[in-house]
Amino acid sequence: AVLQKESDVEQPAPDDMYRIGTAARILKTLDMPNGNLTVILHGLEKIEINEYLSSEPYFTATVTPLKDTTPASGNVEFEALKDGALNIISVSPNIPKEASFAIKNIDSKRGIINFICSNLDFEDADRQRLLEAPGLLARARRLLEILVREQQLVELKNKIQSKVKQDIDQ
Repeated sequence: AVLQKESDVEQPAPDDMYRIGTAARILKTLDMPNGNLTVILHGLEKIEINEYLSSEPYFTATVTPLKDTTPASGNVEFEALKDGALNIISVSPNIPKEASFAIKNIDSKRGIINFICSNLDFEDADRQRLLEAPGLLARARRLLEILVREQQLVELKNKIQSKVKQDIDQ
């Protein structure tokens, strides 16, 4: 599974697709009332497309698995990133409070990062940047950047709403 660079292109060519994606298993396909097909996937591992072999009836390609480097056990920087992410999640109204509980109960570094990445509503460009990160620590850093940006947007929105409410009340 690879992300299309421009979602409005109806018949994408190989050049319209990113080169980094995910090998995945199809769990379920759903025929939607609007005629679209929704596919639920279970990601297996990160891959890079080497070469497209065909495009009909669907794309086939040769791929290379990409292994993430994992920070050493007890990596102080990673723990700081985890704590920062938990703080941001706890104050953001757009992130379910259950996310913090789930993160606290996931033992694996990879599991925590992947849980956050897959359960929050990010733009496609951010998702691709996270997927392309060259290791778990780099992905954690990028994720924290996105979470901080989202928190700043929420704070700005709240500040504007408060100011508007105050002006209306006067």
